[in-house]
This record gives sequence, C-alpha cells and structure tokens, in this order.
Amino acid sequence: MIAAAVLTGPATLAPRAGRDGPAAVFGTVRSRRRFAGGVAILLVGWASICASGLLLLAHNSLESSRSAAARGDIDGAVDAANDAIDLEPWAAEPRTQLGLVYEQGGDLDAAMAAMDEAIDRAPDDWRLRMVAGCLALADDDLPGARASAADARALNPRAPELAQPDGVLLRDFCGDEAAS
Repeated sequence: MIAAAVLTGPATLAPRAGRDGPAAVFGTVRSRRRFAGGVAILLVGWASICASGLLLLAHNSLESSRSAAARGDIDGAVDAANDAIDLEPWAAEPRTQLGLVYEQGGDLDAAMAAMDEAIDRAPDDWRLRMVAGCLALADDDLPGARASAADARALNPRAPELAQPDGVLLRDFCGDEAAS
C-alpha cells in the first residue's frame, strides 16, 4: 500500500523547472503511463490480498476438517474438507484430507477415489502415492499397495526413506504390521 501511495502520490508530480523554465504547476501529473502503472499496482495488490484470503479460508477449512476428524465427527470433517475443495479446486491437499476422513469413516472406496483425484492434481508428489498405498493396504490389496510404493520410489528415487523393501516401507509409512 505504501508503494502504491508513493507511485500515485507526489512522486508522480512533474519536476520543477530549472533556472531557464517556469516552475511546474503543483498537482501536474508526470504522465498517464505512470498513473496507469500505479493503478495496475493497486489492482495486483488487491488480487494478491484476495488470493491470500482464499488460501487462508481453505487452510481454515482444512484445520476444521482435521479437528472434526480428531473428535470423531466424520460428517463435519467431510463437510469441511469439501469446503476446502470448493475454495481450492486445483489443489491436492483438500482431496487428500477428504480421502483420509473417508478412510477414518471406513469408506475405503470413497477414500481411494479422493486420493486418485489428489494424485491427478499433484502427479509428482510421491507422498500421495504412499498414502494411496496405505489405503490399498487397509483394503487388503497388497499388490496395489506395493505398486503405489513402487510409484513413489520412481518419483523420488534418491530419497533414503524410500530405499527400503516395499513391505518395510509400507509398514513404516502406514504403521501397519501386516505390510511386511
């Protein structure tokens, strides 16, 4: 805001003339382009504020979903996760949260569908593949879980935490003894 005020305020006045010319009239604008630049900066600033507000609202919805899930309020957690999805339809995190809530509620099919949508939005995030592997493991789909672990390893081949055999990796990541 200060930068916008400087660009549209006294800094836009024409310079005072030297000894040879008349003094500039107070309030004369140096150029229309400079004024347009100031307006453009204000518009960009306003758009940034709106985008930040959108991110804040989505973050608050995700936190509400996590809190509701921690209380065992699955319906409230699903509603809050869906609110975050409405605010950020391009993002993977709200869909990941929705998948985790569905898993907590015992609806593994809906959880896998939400994780598939999250993976579609962030195809290079190896952690989403591991979460999908945990969901497959919870659904007793060991081949699917191992395939997800292999996909995660392919996305991040240098990660030391992914260097373990699939069963150990899934057990460590998911916390499930049945993975080994």
